[in-house]
Amino acid sequence: MPLESDEYFIKFLRKLRASKSELGEYDPAALFEKSKSKTIMYYANPASSCLVEQDEEPPHELDGDAKKIALIIASTLKSNIFSEIYPMRKTVVDGSNTTGFQRTMLISQGGNFEVDGKNIGIQSICLEEDAAKNLGDEGSTRKFGLERLGIPLIEIATEPFEAKPQQIKSIALGLGRILRSTKKVKRGLGSIRQDVNVSIKDGGVVIEVKGVQQLEQLEKVVEYEAKRQYGLLKISKKLQEIEWMHNNEDRRLVTEQFKKCESKIIQNAIKKNQEIVTIVFKNMRGMFGYSPYEGIRLGKEVAELVRFFGLGGVFHSDELPNYGIEEKDIQNLKEFLKINDNDAFLVLAIPFEMIDTIIDQIILRIEHIKNKGIPNDTRLATQIGETKFLRPRPGAARMYPETDIPPILTSKKELEDARKNIPKSWDESIKDLQTKYEINEQLAEQIFDSRYIELFEKIVEKTKISSIFVASILCSTITNLERSGLNANLLQNDDIVKTFELLDIGKITKESIEMIFENIMAGKAKTTEEAIKNTSIEVVNESDLEKIISEIVETNQEIVKNQKERAVGPLMGIAMKKLRGKASGEMINNLLLKNIKKKLASI
Repeated sequence: MPLESDEYFIKFLRKLRASKSELGEYDPAALFEKSKSKTIMYYANPASSCLVEQDEEPPHELDGDAKKIALIIASTLKSNIFSEIYPMRKTVVDGSNTTGFQRTMLISQGGNFEVDGKNIGIQSICLEEDAAKNLGDEGSTRKFGLERLGIPLIEIATEPFEAKPQQIKSIALGLGRILRSTKKVKRGLGSIRQDVNVSIKDGGVVIEVKGVQQLEQLEKVVEYEAKRQYGLLKISKKLQEIEWMHNNEDRRLVTEQFKKCESKIIQNAIKKNQEIVTIVFKNMRGMFGYSPYEGIRLGKEVAELVRFFGLGGVFHSDELPNYGIEEKDIQNLKEFLKINDNDAFLVLAIPFEMIDTIIDQIILRIEHIKNKGIPNDTRLATQIGETKFLRPRPGAARMYPETDIPPILTSKKELEDARKNIPKSWDESIKDLQTKYEINEQLAEQIFDSRYIELFEKIVEKTKISSIFVASILCSTITNLERSGLNANLLQNDDIVKTFELLDIGKITKESIEMIFENIMAGKAKTTEEAIKNTSIEVVNESDLEKIISEIVETNQEIVKNQKERAVGPLMGIAMKKLRGKASGEMINNLLLKNIKKKLASI
């Protein structure tokens, strides 16, 4: 397992460029990415990467376990495995790979799986490399860490199918469960990434959306992208009714005109020596703000495009005056540009050397939407379930043969071994969990779908703790702490096991487990021992516990007199404030009841 660390001892710079394919063609996505002219800074740690990741050493042999797992998954999905596997290079010039390409190999084609009675076909199964870890941009420099680069990934592409957004989640969940059944894939957020292709009737294009990490996000993304595409068709239809054609006179430098503008955004841009530029669109008033559906606008499409180049955004005339740009600024601008109230314009702050590149891309995009409808993009899923522009869709020129690695043969024995290791179905796995650990179906499904299935089995087999309690903590308690904003990634498996072991030997109580996990997930402690120290958790012996409970009853005897045995409720709350994590709730409840009865008898 590679080390993921924020400590880097090596760094180096690269400039990547697009190169022609075997057919002498440039990939459109690579050319578009190249237009950003980014310098790439790579950071490495010798504990997690070597000269291969730095592209200073030839690639090593294919990892045997990665090949084995890929063959098992292909066999499970009834896919036709090739006897010879040919590594290929896929052009990538966004900096996420030091070589300028990603290695990928086609393992199999065909196959299928079934979800809710619907048969989903498999198009292909590939084994490929993970990309470098994006550390963010700093001006014209993009930074990457190399600790993830080259980790084996399995890419499963389904055949196109027609489904409603709410059905997509079930299909993705069904495929994920098949993969988890193999017990050969990593679990947790980001371990399974859903790239989804979305097209609508009469749309004419397929939009690839990358980076969906959660099932709940998937349904929203598909719904939003379908809405966006329908919206663009409506925008296109309206644009076709307008007589507009761009010429170079429609683009003007207006930095001088905006020097007295009070907009902080404009003034900050001028201080950075950026130019203020306008693009005029004759007869297009209202088009940039026109919204056929909520959140779908031509202005938003343009804003996403300019952000791709590292700009903060764009102002359009339909949203002005705003952002510190006043009516007087707009009137002065219209007079300078000699435009009327029926025209529209964009205002951008751009470094001088990028002006022509960015304006050309804006014009091309608007012309495409007008004349052809939906641009053929690759888009990125956002956390709120929308999509944003990432790059144009790549073409066939993106892929070419790998020259450093010979074809990889698949033996009959490897195929036989893969077929022998085809896992049980999800239904069978759930029944096995129910039977083996005596838990109900709902809890079995929750623990199977969680990232903690192997940990659950380890804890239950290693301790005498109830399997129901262990599953409840792993599936509910940790999830609830996450929902409250705490970070489950800080909670290491070793600390989870250690906490249950301490419970098993009576060093802590059941109630203290949540306190320990909460302390670690909040970043207040790094280990179980440190969390116990922070929260002052220590089991109280019976005599001390009896004394504390007796004092609580004595101090609150008025409540006991008024409520009699029902006083156990309010006194339980008082007791738990003092004793949470130090004694079990059941023991505290029993002792309270015993002391209340004793007190009532003496009154």
